[in-house]
Amino acid sequence: MSDFATRITTLVDAEAPPIDIEELVRRLESGADIVGTSPVRRQRRATNWAVAVGAAIVVFVMIGGFAWLIGGTGPDVIDEPTPTTAAIPSTTAPASTTDATVTIEVAGWDTVLADTRAKVPPASATCSSDNSPRVPGPSDQARPEARWVGNLAGAFDRHTGRIVYVDVTGETWTFDVCTNTWHRVEPNGTPVPAEALYDGAGEPSGALGRTVYDVDSDVTVSLGYDRVSVYDATTNTWERRAYPYPTSEMGAGPHGGVYDPVSGLIVTSFYSPDDGEVWDLWAYNVDVDEWTELGPVTVDRDPPCCTQIDLLGYSADLDRLILVTPFDRGAATFLVDPRTGEMTIIPGTSVPIVDLGWPSKVFGQANGTVYVYGGAGRALCGFDADTLSWACHNTPAEVPAKYAAFAAVTDDPINNRLTMINGVHGEWWRDATDDVWAVELSTGQWSEILAPTTP
Repeated sequence: MSDFATRITTLVDAEAPPIDIEELVRRLESGADIVGTSPVRRQRRATNWAVAVGAAIVVFVMIGGFAWLIGGTGPDVIDEPTPTTAAIPSTTAPASTTDATVTIEVAGWDTVLADTRAKVPPASATCSSDNSPRVPGPSDQARPEARWVGNLAGAFDRHTGRIVYVDVTGETWTFDVCTNTWHRVEPNGTPVPAEALYDGAGEPSGALGRTVYDVDSDVTVSLGYDRVSVYDATTNTWERRAYPYPTSEMGAGPHGGVYDPVSGLIVTSFYSPDDGEVWDLWAYNVDVDEWTELGPVTVDRDPPCCTQIDLLGYSADLDRLILVTPFDRGAATFLVDPRTGEMTIIPGTSVPIVDLGWPSKVFGQANGTVYVYGGAGRALCGFDADTLSWACHNTPAEVPAKYAAFAAVTDDPINNRLTMINGVHGEWWRDATDDVWAVELSTGQWSEILAPTTP
């Protein structure tokens, strides 16, 4: 069993709790490693981004490895969580403390993510010996509509080995990472009704929401603004579901979405304006269509309104959710323990704020961490679990300079790379190019794996 597999197995063992929050901060302040890594892992990290681009973005074991790492660590069925009636407090960190690391303990956090264990997932796909994943796909192939859909428009299905992508017209496509080809799948059903795709001015409505692949349930979940939709690749079918409460009660959202490999549940966030500018994290169990409110993640602000907290990803090495937010005095990264709600707030000027309500960047999960693309210098930034900081490098010259973002950023664990779909430029809702790029996570090298139909 690999070092990473051993740590994940330990993580789901009730007798071995995850990293203590005080130890997390102590190691941050001392500059020590956050997790005990073997010399092999240290050597592998040293040969990655630091050598290729002079900026270290830690490369972890592929997130696709969860298919083997989690299997066998829990029962074949998801444990039913015990409902809690404890009041959820509104715990905040004062803005005056944003110049130093802050640790906050949260009382009343729901324990569903600690009590539930992921099922044994299906086997992960691999490329055959006949495939050439680093050879660009045929340029004359049919493709999805290139225009911007919204953050997390695509998700990698580890069972089929394809990226599931829903374009701005509501069409469902899959991208085969072994052959670099698009396939229009023409499923039964759609994630949202056709009339909800565009607003009164004919612009994309954003109703498609965020897309997350639920590994142990083997379905792709679309977290729209007024519904949940579930895509089963085995039956090629979309099933629409409703939120348990009216969206006016839950507030704006969902914002972000991430699969938790320990519990097998999806975590997302909603904005609750009626509760005093609170961003609440929720867990979704797709198997039983059940939502659980975990608790709030919020900070005092000046001014107090309209600065959101973005849920971007999950660090398997730390067993922490990764969130970012701008303060009145700068930006910060939140590391939230999904089992207890404890927060470590780390200030830093290099924090890549995405602003999911009105996106300025795009992001995607890969290699057990999260990557953010866009902004000044069109930088690609990855969260480094060893240093608890963001490491960034600029986009190479061969990527068109007009690209401010991509329509989707997804992982490709089969080929250990990050996939960037459709270059976005000009007016995000209107201007895009239908090319596909890949970033090798072992070297940081970019390559065009599907040329645009129109340069």
